[in-house]
Amino acid sequence: MKRGLDVLTTGPLATVQDLGRPGHAALGVGVSGAADPVSLRLANRAAGNPDGAAAIEVTLGGLRVRCRGGLFAAVTGAPAPLLAGGRPEAPYSVFHLPDGADLRMGTPPAGLRSYLAVRGGIAVPPVRPPAPGDVELRAIPGPRADWFVPGALGTLFTAAYTVTSDIDRVGTRLDRPALTRAERGELPSEGTVTGALQVPPSGRPVLFLADHPLTGGYPVIAVVASADIGRAAQARPGRRLRFRPHPAPHLGKDP
Repeated sequence: MKRGLDVLTTGPLATVQDLGRPGHAALGVGVSGAADPVSLRLANRAAGNPDGAAAIEVTLGGLRVRCRGGLFAAVTGAPAPLLAGGRPEAPYSVFHLPDGADLRMGTPPAGLRSYLAVRGGIAVPPVRPPAPGDVELRAIPGPRADWFVPGALGTLFTAAYTVTSDIDRVGTRLDRPALTRAERGELPSEGTVTGALQVPPSGRPVLFLADHPLTGGYPVIAVVASADIGRAAQARPGRRLRFRPHPAPHLGKDP
């Protein structure tokens, strides 16, 4: 029997992560990888793997997997309650999952992300961006891209932006990295469209959705392709978005 894990539930967010892709910044490729690389290394060492082996990064618990063939596993990071085959197991320890047993991960009382490593690692093909679980959105530079420092568009088109809990039908507020403005003055209100990425003084962009205002006074650095708006609207808090350059005829527009 081939050993493995069948994912039954993921909780708020569960992705396969390693130590990322260092050494490609000159090509516009960020490192990405585990949000907490120390915890990833600890999980792999406990499981008997190389430090950079792929593991499952679990946000706020809720993961449930079923073992095929029997595996040794370890969980580090946020101390989520663990049930392995119905028996409690402690974080930062190695335990055995028999064939057919379920591993259930509860909500950690502290911290945000836990890391599940299994002996032998998780067999996924190595990739370049986007990282697993990221949502790609095509976009073109907006009408006020010149209001930002020269590197701002490069940041927008290479970094990953996290969807915050501050979302509604007006727009999706994104977190980090901030986009720095070169112009500090006030911009007169001008028309906006669905898909516009408007940047308030905080530097953290807002992606306009169906109920966006008809005018806005913050500069629009880019506009997301209308064909990709649906994917943006489906992104839950915690999901990462990546923006990719795209030709102008496909930009967002309102009737």
